[in-house]
Amino acid sequence: MQEEMKKLPRRQALKALAMTGVAAALPGLAAGAGMGKRKPIREFGRTYDYLKDVDLRLKEIDKKRVTIENAEFSGEEFINGYWGYYDFVNCHFPASHNIQLV
Repeated sequence: MQEEMKKLPRRQALKALAMTGVAAALPGLAAGAGMGKRKPIREFGRTYDYLKDVDLRLKEIDKKRVTIENAEFSGEEFINGYWGYYDFVNCHFPASHNIQLV
């Protein structure tokens, strides 16, 4: 079974583990060990403002790189924005929400 698991993408492997009951024995793997708890992007203060308003960001910090870590983007709409010079680390972008960048 281990050989078969190595060939599967991570999501499918976790699903297979859950179905066999092995996930209970590996809580760190099942929960995404080392991922940390994500907080809503709205709670990121000025960084959130920069994501919403490109002109504000350019005016205040120009093209300096911004790193966003452990952010949850669910429930937010970002339409016609431009997100150059951002680094997203362990962020979650649910497919069901509206993020359409230029």
